[in-house]
Amino acid sequence: MRKIDYDLYQVKHGEEYADLRFSSLKMLKHFQQEVTKNNYEKVYSGTLDTTDSTSEVLESIYIKFNLQHPADYRSHSLSVSDIVVLHENGVDTAHFCDSIGFVEVPQFLLPAPAVNLETTGLTVDGHLGTWHTVGSIELSGKDFYMMEHDEYGSSVANIIVDENGKLVAQDIWHGITPEIEHLILEEQGLISSRASSMQEQDAVRQRFVDNGMPFLQTDLTNNYLANAEGNSEENYNQIDGRIDTQSKLTPGDDTESHPESLTKSSSDRSSILDKLRQNQSILAAKEPNTLPDKQHTKNSPSLD
Repeated sequence: MRKIDYDLYQVKHGEEYADLRFSSLKMLKHFQQEVTKNNYEKVYSGTLDTTDSTSEVLESIYIKFNLQHPADYRSHSLSVSDIVVLHENGVDTAHFCDSIGFVEVPQFLLPAPAVNLETTGLTVDGHLGTWHTVGSIELSGKDFYMMEHDEYGSSVANIIVDENGKLVAQDIWHGITPEIEHLILEEQGLISSRASSMQEQDAVRQRFVDNGMPFLQTDLTNNYLANAEGNSEENYNQIDGRIDTQSKLTPGDDTESHPESLTKSSSDRSSILDKLRQNQSILAAKEPNTLPDKQHTKNSPSLD
């Protein structure tokens, strides 16, 4: 025989909890809701002396609060969405009453967040006075809250804290902008450098689209030459990870970006000079025979 203490929790009353009350885990997932202690209130506590297993204990509690209500019980019968918390030998476990049987929900026992949408009078390290919530945002599954000063209100900059009240951003004057979201994700380690690089590539792609140019898909995130090329290419549609078109830094001069062209043109000039020299040699060989005759004919007196 062992002694087990238990607590019975049910969803709070109020219109804002309507989607949670009597909803199975499947329905909660559909409504994108979590099983958290903040949405529940304790309606009863009791003790059992039993030799049954945990599953049998839960079934006996279910039967008791449906068919054999204690005299001091003032709530509805144990039903779907209710939580039974068992305390045995210093170990606590939470069990959700689902459509069929019970499902353990350890998240129910996690400490309640220090900050929510109704928070007021919050003290934050590094900032004087107290703060209250004026907005929130969820980033990568974590909640962040924008706080306004209780005394000075909108005359001073807002701050942003996490659900535990830890400061993550300050000097917020224009709400939670996309830039602020990105900085929070980076600061909290919720976005990788790879993801950041992909965002940069998306921005490059958008520039191409805005200018009506085709975008050549390449792995620009790991191609440092392509990144350098992006700063020197004159024609954006030639970005391919090789600096092989005219540079913006030296307009009209392709030798910087076409070293192979320089080699080829030098070779071409050499062959042309050789041909010229050969032609001159041929002409020079002919001139001694022809030039004196021409001069003699020109300077000789007429027979007439």
